[in-house]
Amino acid sequence: MAGFGLPFFAAGIFVILTVSGVIPVSNASDMPRWGWLAMAAMGLVFTGVGGTLVFGRAWTTLDVTHHFVIKQWGLLIPLRERTYPLTGYSAVTLGFVRGDSDTADTFPVGLKAQHGSSLPLCSFTTYADSRACAIAVARHLHLEITRPGLQHARLGGRIGASGRGRAGGGINRLGCSGGRATQ
Repeated sequence: MAGFGLPFFAAGIFVILTVSGVIPVSNASDMPRWGWLAMAAMGLVFTGVGGTLVFGRAWTTLDVTHHFVIKQWGLLIPLRERTYPLTGYSAVTLGFVRGDSDTADTFPVGLKAQHGSSLPLCSFTTYADSRACAIAVARHLHLEITRPGLQHARLGGRIGASGRGRAGGGINRLGCSGGRATQ
């Protein structure tokens, strides 16, 4: 999304610089006052939308030492946070959502709740990326992976001491950005 938002962000900055007089316009005296106000508003909207697409991020942290899933959203740094207890989830889900002519197929990864609604973690446009993320989450949380219509796959017992050490003492951060997840 960063590549898509960059032209909007650049256009917004250009319009704001034009309205402020940093970039000269040859017919500035012919422009009515409401035209300058409309350009300023357009510059702010384009800069805001482009900035959100370029700098907007979402983080998902799996903290097994404190038994929490922490979801954060922000611009370069977390600005909003929501915490979910891990105790209410029994399995990692790997799903499939068929796209239409305008959207791609997606493979969401989430945590299946014992009671109530499941918790979505991230979503990918390729099955391989989604499966790799689901395996990493299942190993870290010692849970099974469930897929609709398929048998359960037990992966939690295969993690070794080196796997727990790489996770930072029980904390694993999955950053879903642009259809990718990093650990």
